Amino acid sequence: MYRATGKVLARGLPASPGIAAGTVVTDPAEAEERAAAGDDVILACLSTDPQDVPAMYAARAVVTEVGGVTSHAAIVCRELGRPCIVGCGPNAVTALAGHSVTVDGASGEITAGIRPAADGTETEEDLDLTVLHTWLRERQRDVPRQEEAGT
Repeated sequence: MYRATGKVLARGLPASPGIAAGTVVTDPAEAEERAAAGDDVILACLSTDPQDVPAMYAARAVVTEVGGVTSHAAIVCRELGRPCIVGCGPNAVTALAGHSVTVDGASGEITAGIRPAADGTETEEDLDLTVLHTWLRERQRDVPRQEEAGT
């Protein structure tokens, strides 16, 4: 099983699978700026709306205080291939702001620190999975941001 390990800081509904790590940023404009500068950011907010899509695209993962598995954040993150946890509860964003965390979109857990996925995500025993992960990381770097794509 693929799973981040560490001290759990918050839990919510797993809305889009995957594991991502970065610094929690609560302002969408700041998330875009920091991501453009090369920082790995996790966008955390009360909820998301269409204006937040560029920041969601720039972020490694999205976390919200409210919402369910059919919320805006959940649907957009599934489409973008970003890990997402929704419905973490009141004050979750404030408690996470500025912290380095790992978001596990499959378990719904946000853990302290930048954590690698648990054993089994990339091993010599599964070379196909290692190659797939390499391709995915390369593809993610090569996908142009919306502004660059002209859309």
